[in-house]
Amino acid sequence: MSSDGKSERVKRNEKFWLDDGSLVVRVEDNAFKVHRTLLTRQSPAVASQTWSEEDKVDGCAVISIPASTGVSADDFQVLLEHIYHDAPLAADSPFSRTAAVLRVTSKKQLDFPAIYALARKRFAEMYPSGPQPFVHPDNIEEALELAVEHNIKSVQRGLFYSIVTTSELHDDEDPAASSEAPPDPEAVPLDSRPLSPANKERAKQLMSSIMDYFTPILFTVETAEHMACTDVFADKWMPLVIAPALASGGVGKPLETLQNIIEVDWEKEGLCAGCAALKRGEWREQQEGIWEKIGIWLAEA
Repeated sequence: MSSDGKSERVKRNEKFWLDDGSLVVRVEDNAFKVHRTLLTRQSPAVASQTWSEEDKVDGCAVISIPASTGVSADDFQVLLEHIYHDAPLAADSPFSRTAAVLRVTSKKQLDFPAIYALARKRFAEMYPSGPQPFVHPDNIEEALELAVEHNIKSVQRGLFYSIVTTSELHDDEDPAASSEAPPDPEAVPLDSRPLSPANKERAKQLMSSIMDYFTPILFTVETAEHMACTDVFADKWMPLVIAPALASGGVGKPLETLQNIIEVDWEKEGLCAGCAALKRGEWREQQEGIWEKIGIWLAEA
């Protein structure tokens, strides 16, 4: 099949070569025979393409999506599966489908404004937007790159936090540099993360800010309103708080470390109910405060 007079081998897409299609769209080495109006009414970019009426295929005009747009045949098929309702983008759609639709419908690629807005919404819903509870998602590197590229700010804070708290910082300029805490054996070296240089640098700066801020908080023994309760903290802070944090790399994981402190059975350790409730409230406030600071640190990075 050819649309420019040159012989080129292009395979017909097995799923989207529709008998009543009115337009052939060539993406990479794939050809899709679909309904012209279904695309043009939703995408200004597709509507403005130059149609090849001379080199028709099956009586249909042909357009070729330039490689410079970055559109892949796989992403375009996922878009068609949404448009034709074979697999519409939904709240429970997997990351791969959501990411594909987000990419291909953006202005940088094929510009489907309404579908792009839906993809942005679905993407944002996949990731945590607050400190309680905080769960590290999958695909964090690719998700962060997409969130930054598409300016989805509501999820960037959580994704950056996931990156830095599941990473081990390797300083290229000073290989001997290390944190006070031993490295988490499950952590991935930050320099090996598949991130853009700009996002990797922001992650490094965030990691440093978190550790500089949280280290003195962690190593300062708590006090309470009652002397007896203060004595409990003096006796138990090292074995119940500092030691576990050091063992798990918790110096660089403030939200998780504070949650672990909250979940300690302080009443069983000798704290009165009133002091225990008061301190848990303070630790939750610290979680909120750190979450806010992460946003500030990222804005400054």
